[in-house]
Amino acid sequence: MIFFLWLAFVIITVLAAVSRKRSGIAWFIWGVLFGPFALIAVLVMGQPEAG
Repeated sequence: MIFFLWLAFVIITVLAAVSRKRSGIAWFIWGVLFGPFALIAVLVMGQPEAG
């Protein structure tokens, strides 16, 4: 059960990262390691600045 919940956090983290123009692969790794904390981190960050 916890595995599926953790996996859901990973998927949501990757989707949130990609929608904010961040690396999906990097945030996948962060999501696997830190779960809900990675999701909070990516939601707090804005989009990267151009230039």
